Amino acid sequence: PQAKEYHMQDKGAPAHMKVIVSDEGYCSPHRKVTGCPTLAAHGRALLGNHTVYKDEALMLPALNILGKRAESVLILGGGTMYAAMLALRYPWVRRVVILEISKHVLKASTDWFPDLKAASEDPRVELVIGDAIEQLAVMEEQFDLIVSDLLYSPWLKRDRTTRVPRTLPYMQRIAALLKPHGIHVTECGTINQPRHTQRMLDLN
Repeated sequence: PQAKEYHMQDKGAPAHMKVIVSDEGYCSPHRKVTGCPTLAAHGRALLGNHTVYKDEALMLPALNILGKRAESVLILGGGTMYAAMLALRYPWVRRVVILEISKHVLKASTDWFPDLKAASEDPRVELVIGDAIEQLAVMEEQFDLIVSDLLYSPWLKRDRTTRVPRTLPYMQRIAALLKPHGIHVTECGTINQPRHTQRMLDLN
C-alpha cells in the first residue's frame, strides 16, 4: 500500500525534505512496528529501514577495532543521530561531536525518533550546526575516530549538501585531526558510482 506522508512541522524546512510515515517498517533494527517514520531529503532516504545498516557498517567495525581507545568521536554529517546513538552504546566513549549542516534534519530526527532524541540529549554529545567542511578548517581537537557520514548525490545540483570533497588537502586535514592511533571511516561509493568509488579509494 502507498505510504502515508506527513510533512515536517518546521515551516522553514526546504521543500525537498519531508518525513514519510510508512504503513510498516522498522523504528530500530531490533523491533518491527507499524507506522515507522522514514526521513527523506533530496529524494533519498536518510533514515529508515534500509539506511540504518550503512551507519552500522561505518561505525561498528571501527569502534570495535579501537576498543577502549575510542573515547572521542567526530561525525561529519550525522544529523539523523543514528551514528551517534551507535557510538554512545560503548561505555568508554566520552565525547561525540556532530557537524551537521541542516537543522531541519536534526529536528525531524528528534521529533519522530524517540531513541534518537535521547541520543541528542546525552551530555556526551556536542551538536554543531554548520558546514562540516568549514568547521574542519578551524578545529584543533584531535579524535580517536572520525566518521564521514556525508551524502554524495552527483545527480543533483552541486552544493555543499550534495557533494563529498575528493581532494588530497581535505584528506590531509582529516588526518591532522586524528590521534596517532585514530581511524577515519568514509563511505567510498557504490557499484553505480565507479568513478567516485575509485577516486575515494585512491585518496585513502
